Order: sequence, then C-alpha cells, then structure tokens
Amino acid sequence: MKYFCFDTAINGTFTLLLLQKEYPGQQCLFHETNDAGIWDAAPWLFVTENNVFEQINHPLASLHHTVFFESPETIDDLRQHLQSFIYKKIEDKEYFFRFWDARVLLNYLSGCSQTQLEAFYGEPIDSIYVEDENKDQLLRLQINRKNKLEKGLITKKAFFENKSIAGKEEQPTSADKIQSDKKEKDTEENTNRRRFLMD
Repeated sequence: MKYFCFDTAINGTFTLLLLQKEYPGQQCLFHETNDAGIWDAAPWLFVTENNVFEQINHPLASLHHTVFFESPETIDDLRQHLQSFIYKKIEDKEYFFRFWDARVLLNYLSGCSQTQLEAFYGEPIDSIYVEDENKDQLLRLQINRKNKLEKGLITKKAFFENKSIAGKEEQPTSADKIQSDKKEKDTEENTNRRRFLMD
C-alpha cells in the first residue's frame, strides 16, 4: 500500500482540500493528540495508488517536500506508528519532530544509527520516498540486509506503476551531496505552542 504524507503548514489548506476531495482514505497525523485542533496546519496521510502529482494538477496546488511510505499495514496502524515520533523533549521543552517535511526526514535518516533506523521503520514501513532534485524522480530510502540506509532513484511513473528499481535507477546517489543540498534548504517553522525539532 502506498501512503502520501502531506505537510499542510508548507503547502496550505487549498491543496489539502483538493487532496481530501480526491482521496477518501485519509487521516490527520495529529488525530487523537494534543494538537488535533490544528488540522489546518497538520500533516495528513492519504492512501494513494495513482500519481498524485498528475491527479492534483490545479495551477494553485502545492505539493512541496512531501513524503511517500510503502507499508503493508492499514492507515490506522501506520498513523499510530508515526505518531510515536511527533513529540520530542529536549531540556524539558517539547518540540515537534517534523519528519513529515521531506528535507527534515532525509537529513535525519541519513545520520541515524542502525537502532534508530530500525525504530523509525519498525514493522509498518517497508520503504520511504521523497522527491529528488530531478522532479521526475523519487529518492527511495530503505533499510538493506545489513540494517543500513540504502538510497536509490526511481521515476515517479515507475513508482506509481509499481515497477521495481532497475538498471540505471538502481545506482545509489551521493549521500554527502544530497544531505548538503537538502540541508541548505531547511527552514525552521515556529508556532506559539512549540518549537520544531529539525534534525
């Protein structure tokens, strides 16, 4: 099953409403948390098997820094798993860990220990995908047999057509270059209630 994680704080409620109309299988990641009331700035999970970049083609739609998850679990199970990572405490202050922002998640996973990777992926997550600099491609993030993060590229078309990574797409990207380029684009977003943990 493919799940699309949308960051409303970055992309806005207009696109959220388009997604909610198009994809009935949906849940707010803040559902049943202390922040359930801020749905209009929350991350949302959508069940999607078609190409969301083609399906949501309104000129005012925004789909920046989104994340895809491949999982055998239900949307409820995936949401509950991901919710365990939303809040982090540092020196008695509570922060959001904004893993639903692809830039944040890529930086985090690139620096994770094996234990941290296994905890984040857990049973529910098989693979994670984020948009590559080449907008026609997605960067796949997967744990290999050595329990290390493995990166590879796949075209969006192949991803939505359920094709395996093969040929040239199987070549790993430069982790250092990706991490450096993405990190420069990271921006910290503040709310009146919490700071955001970016790394």
